[in-house]
Amino acid sequence: YDKGNKYTAPYQWGTMGILARKTSGKPVPDSWAVFFDPKQQAGSFMLIDSVRDMVGAALKYKGYSVNSIDPKELKTVRDLIIEAKKRSVGFEGSVGVKNKILAKTAQYGIVYSGEGVRATSDDKDTVYVVPKENSIIWVDNLAVLAKAPHRDLAEKFINFILEPKVGAQLSEFTQFSTPNKTAKQFMKAEDLANPATYPSADVVAKLEFLQDLGPKLRLYDEVWTEIKAK
Repeated sequence: YDKGNKYTAPYQWGTMGILARKTSGKPVPDSWAVFFDPKQQAGSFMLIDSVRDMVGAALKYKGYSVNSIDPKELKTVRDLIIEAKKRSVGFEGSVGVKNKILAKTAQYGIVYSGEGVRATSDDKDTVYVVPKENSIIWVDNLAVLAKAPHRDLAEKFINFILEPKVGAQLSEFTQFSTPNKTAKQFMKAEDLANPATYPSADVVAKLEFLQDLGPKLRLYDEVWTEIKAK
């Protein structure tokens, strides 16, 4: 319980990166520069339709924190995204970006790791990578609010999800990483060895969690409104 207010439990985690279609004779994109530097554009691309994630990618490209509240830094990445938007196929959610790449509507785009790994399973000519400038890490949690009408039943459901075999089945279905250590003994060795799903400790150490920015979140709302209006 968190200060008596709720019961929470993590059930999956992942990263954000680049899903790309392999091109013969050309290296796989490994930098956010393929979106933000016209000279390094490697073909048609999709942007992710999520303010903190999209702005976060641009912030990482510039070497800033994904939680920056510096108006100058946010203005810089706003202009980068507006310029990239003009050259892109458009914005979509992570699943939409994956589908566009599988349909060969775009060469590459920004997705979450689960969609990236599922795409590479469906089409061996695609690959998912965390850019060298690094990226965002996130954790999905189940939560029960203090005033939930069926709290006991909700907690039983969470306990069910946290059963090792159930956790393993869930992770292998979604292709997102499991935070449940005991679930790993029931998972396929090749899934656990996939760096797209379970990046190395060195990569994880450099990933950033998005933070609650409180009133400062309005800075991102303002930037996103300007991006979508251009």
